[in-house]
Amino acid sequence: MKKFYLFFSALLISSATFSQWTLLNSGVDNTLRSPYFINGYTGIVVGEPLLGLGDAIILKTTDGGLTWVTKISGTTNALRAVHFIDSVTGFACGFAGTLLKTTDVG
Repeated sequence: MKKFYLFFSALLISSATFSQWTLLNSGVDNTLRSPYFINGYTGIVVGEPLLGLGDAIILKTTDGGLTWVTKISGTTNALRAVHFIDSVTGFACGFAGTLLKTTDVG
């Protein structure tokens, strides 16, 4: 029985060691939500206006999240979710019935 517990403990420790997250720099202080990757490199994340002022934020990466570029959202309403239906067409939605569409990956 001791061998079982020892094996189980070693398994848990090794699993915890290999399942770590890496902190990436978005370059912004906004609250971000709903990252969506179209493939292993291209992704979009949406978020809220910083401190409730200005436009909602849309960030795009083409290098797997290493760098992010701010895109114009055109709305002051916080964005909460983003989803793509193919490799270029996506939708973002947010507060007050906000619905945005892109046909060029943002």
